[in-house]
Amino acid sequence: MAVYVIATLVTTGYFMADTADYVDSIVAHAAGRNYDFWEFGHLFWRPLGWLVFVVFRPVISPIAGEGFRSNITFVLVAINWLAGLISVCALVGILKRLCARSWVVISVVVAFIFSHGFLNFTQTGSSYIPGLALLLLGFYVLNRFSSTDVTNDPRDMWIAVLAGLALAGAVCLWFPYVLALPAAVVSPLLFSERLRWRFVIATGVATGVFLALAYGLVVVGVLGIHSFAGFKAWMSAASHDTDIRGLNRMVFGFARSFIYMGNDGMLFKRYLLHDPFNPVTAFDLLRLSLWKLALFYLFVASVFVGLLRTAASRRILVLLVLNVVPVILFAIS
Repeated sequence: MAVYVIATLVTTGYFMADTADYVDSIVAHAAGRNYDFWEFGHLFWRPLGWLVFVVFRPVISPIAGEGFRSNITFVLVAINWLAGLISVCALVGILKRLCARSWVVISVVVAFIFSHGFLNFTQTGSSYIPGLALLLLGFYVLNRFSSTDVTNDPRDMWIAVLAGLALAGAVCLWFPYVLALPAAVVSPLLFSERLRWRFVIATGVATGVFLALAYGLVVVGVLGIHSFAGFKAWMSAASHDTDIRGLNRMVFGFARSFIYMGNDGMLFKRYLLHDPFNPVTAFDLLRLSLWKLALFYLFVASVFVGLLRTAASRRILVLLVLNVVPVILFAIS
């Protein structure tokens, strides 16, 4: 925790991602106008920011000032910082159950804290880190508090419900986290001494029920959408007309989630879109940034090879594959 606090205090995010857009949306909602307040991809993020502001306004205003926009921005960034702290604590708990060597746990957590995506987004007002916190929390609850010696312990049903609520909450903050649900839900099968199918199924059902309730209440009760065409149009609006898709986007984008690559993302986009005004050739990419990609994927390959060595590490490899494959398929689709 101390490393996380120091890291976020001595570094500053160089961009705020979509924070301004989320603030604009909440400000518009407060003024009685609708500007994507209920969005498919970030269903509860703006409402959560608005709710926290309303509840804690007497505490927030003396800190963030009297400006309404500054108050909302402060709320979203504060939620992210706290979510980052929760993510770190949950990760420590997960790793301690998987590895007995403290130096390995500490090394992984420190690497996680200083990874480009995590350290940057914990200082923004986007929903990715809060969603990640709930995802890790659900994973931790599943593998920490459930019984290991009795397969039909009644307590497990409550654990399944609690974990399902956390996992569904992650998806409601950023929908693509749904791709990580299969790995999280089946994880007790990999890290328990007994095959506990009832517990896994209960967790999956609980997660699905919470998601159905959340989206159903918003779609029908709030937005008044009663047709598939209307739902599809609402869902499609969350894509924001993304132009770059397929394998190229996945290869370039995946590495940028872990390591800082400067303005290389701009080069990738110009190359993939064949920008006529700022052309980038394959040689330019090779000279300026492809060597970074090569090193990153070499490291990823070494991780896969290392996980093949023992029976315990192969369980982690199975979990990794369950997590990675849906993400890759989604990225290239």
